[in-house]
Amino acid sequence: IDEMRDNHKAALAIFSVHVGDFQLPDRSLCAESFYEQFSNYLLSGPVPTLVLAGDNDWIECPSQQDGINKFLRFFTGFTEADGGGFEKEWKLENPLPFPVTRDYANNRPELFYFEYQNILFFSINILQVSHYRDNRNTDWIKEHMERAFTELEATNDSSRIRAVVIFGHGNRSPNNRPFFENTAFDTFLTKPYRRDIPVIYMHGDGHVWNIDRKLSQQIGWTNQWDITVDRGGKAPPVLVEIAPVINGALVPFAQENEFQLIISDGLIRLDRQGGRYPE
Repeated sequence: IDEMRDNHKAALAIFSVHVGDFQLPDRSLCAESFYEQFSNYLLSGPVPTLVLAGDNDWIECPSQQDGINKFLRFFTGFTEADGGGFEKEWKLENPLPFPVTRDYANNRPELFYFEYQNILFFSINILQVSHYRDNRNTDWIKEHMERAFTELEATNDSSRIRAVVIFGHGNRSPNNRPFFENTAFDTFLTKPYRRDIPVIYMHGDGHVWNIDRKLSQQIGWTNQWDITVDRGGKAPPVLVEIAPVINGALVPFAQENEFQLIISDGLIRLDRQGGRYPE
């Protein structure tokens, strides 16, 4: 939050996403006061922040059910009737230019979806350990992707979806590999133009910046990137920039230094230093 206030580039962000692990459960004991304190801290920030639950935030709590309940209460609202709880408060000060859809119908409000500048953004709740809350992730992605694809296919506008960004917490592992393979084959690799859509999975858990292309190489999904972000105390927030379209033509980004990653011929630029660089 302080970084976003002080960094002029980060301060221009429309929204931010915290990918989980905002506490050490052996110290906080997942006390309600800690969730409330962190929630209030994020609400004091300059832009709306969407929050994912890391394993430290519920799986490793003294009670998993109590941990996820506290997370849902302070960062999503349990039901749609709650008005989103956390989101309801930040919307009043910093409204987003797009609606956020949450999976209240299936009791998975931690899953969100929205579209901005023809890029689809999803959250998934997936960890390196198997858990019953994992089961909804594949359907959540597929339902919204199929709706979007159906709309564009009806208008023959295959360029409407420019990219897909999936936010999660967990690294890929043998336990969650089926999610990534099913999502790839059921949603993206079935038609030629879908293969051309860049798909970025951004997550925490590893705590050290890493660009992993193993899955893309193994299953022929050439436009998939797996990005592990640095631990929050180690580096500034990653800045994600989307290239503008001016007079119908994309104005692509260029790589300006070693801290930046260019995806899809300049459509997206990731800056692991958030626009701040060592002297």
